[in-house]
Amino acid sequence: MAIATKNVWDLLEEAPDYVENLSALISWSTNYNYQTGMPYWAFLDLIGYSEEHYGGKRNEDEFTLDYASTELFAAALIEWGNRPQDVEDFIDQIENAEW
Repeated sequence: MAIATKNVWDLLEEAPDYVENLSALISWSTNYNYQTGMPYWAFLDLIGYSEEHYGGKRNEDEFTLDYASTELFAAALIEWGNRPQDVEDFIDQIENAEW
């Protein structure tokens, strides 16, 4: 019997409370053109995850947050500030899951 692997949507739906806003930011980010950037990538760039795991920024230099994603972005930063390792473990799961 094969073990079902979770995709990104499963992980977001079942996300722990301590990444509630990050999960919402990731979901919201799917409304953006991934070729030029998205708020979730800006989050990864800011906390240093992109540099550590990808060797550089994921967003283009001129990418800016829009008003709709700023609140989620700020709340996700607070989650990361409160539980950085747990949040980064969740990010690892997201980054390694199938879209």
